[in-house]
Amino acid sequence: MFKIVPTKDPDSLAAAKSHAFKLLSRRWYSQAELMQRLQQKGFDTNVCKNTVELLKEYGYVDDTQLAAREVERCLHEKKLGPKRLQLRLQQRGIAPEIIGQVMSSISMESVQQLCVEETKRKLASLPPDLDNYKKRARLGAFLLRRGFELECINRCLRELI
Repeated sequence: MFKIVPTKDPDSLAAAKSHAFKLLSRRWYSQAELMQRLQQKGFDTNVCKNTVELLKEYGYVDDTQLAAREVERCLHEKKLGPKRLQLRLQQRGIAPEIIGQVMSSISMESVQQLCVEETKRKLASLPPDLDNYKKRARLGAFLLRRGFELECINRCLRELI
């Protein structure tokens, strides 16, 4: 990888690219996040736009790929439901079209399976002397916070309790 030597001029494209590469070396950023971070650093808006477009052409910034990676990570590692996942993507500045495209690729069977696994895991940590009404209430609230849909939660709770 090549190194760009930053200049002291805050409007310099080279300095903006250098800072953007430094940011991208740590983690993936969406176009909106990278634009915001460059503006926070004090770069001109036009320089920020040019930098983000240049990095997009290079292939360092790709919102579609970022969204797909985030979906995989959140479903398999963090065990989050589709609503919470959609909110995370919106917060990262991903375009609604890309979010819709990525969310349509998620199968409802895998979401239901994930909901059952999370319910079983949480059910094991609840006190055994708790009555079924309180168990259902606690598990339902837990699963709602994790981002699962109400229909999925009800189906899962009917199956397990």
